[in-house]
Amino acid sequence: MLGFLAYFYRGNLVGRGDPFSQNLFIFHYSTSSFKQNLSIFQLCNPGKRMHNYQCKPCQKNCLFCDSSDYCIECPNDYYYNPSTHDCEACPSSNPFVSTDHKSCFNSKSACGNGNSVLSSFQCEGCPGEAPYASPNHDSCFSQSDCPPHYFANSQTANCEPCTPSSYYSIPSHEKCVLSTNCPVGSFINDTSLDCQKCNSTHNYSLLSRETCVNRSGCPDGTWGNNNSTVCEICLAPTNFSIPSHEKCVEEFNCPL
Repeated sequence: MLGFLAYFYRGNLVGRGDPFSQNLFIFHYSTSSFKQNLSIFQLCNPGKRMHNYQCKPCQKNCLFCDSSDYCIECPNDYYYNPSTHDCEACPSSNPFVSTDHKSCFNSKSACGNGNSVLSSFQCEGCPGEAPYASPNHDSCFSQSDCPPHYFANSQTANCEPCTPSSYYSIPSHEKCVLSTNCPVGSFINDTSLDCQKCNSTHNYSLLSRETCVNRSGCPDGTWGNNNSTVCEICLAPTNFSIPSHEKCVEEFNCPL
């Protein structure tokens, strides 16, 4: 009778010292002239290994190990050292652990796109409800929660700074724009460098987006358009705004 014993990890055959896996299975296949049998057995619980058909503890700081006690998956805050085949804490000079537990970094920003250090020293992928990494990679945000002057880059899954050519982030943080392209109903905040929504009492944007005003506060020669919530320029022949700025009229129709 012929047969073999193989270890599979995440669908791949793993051998002595191969790192990183989540679900480790043992496949036993035997053949004879009469029959073929394929049996699948899940190995020991996390932190233990199969040795001589018994579950034995893995070495310290190891979630999964192979039959030779070489670690396959490390816990958070530990990286896999290929020289020792152990899970070890990163040195103090490079304390942050990559998402794949294979590298150590000296900065949270090295975690990579869409990743942040959410606890201790471990780089983790940002979750679905907050998929964008913060500028310092120390938290995760939804699109609209990216900081002022930053936009949510869907290509990198990071909150990234606006550039001089598009300097102001819009309220949804979907993109950055020039000051005059801030959305209607918003104004530019030169302190935070973003487009902020007008409030309920001053809800009309100036064309320059410098500030928000109530309708009667629209500049002369403009009127407060209820549909766009913008103080729009009066056009000839009705190029005179009335005091309430509700509309524009011809000169001879100006109120007394």
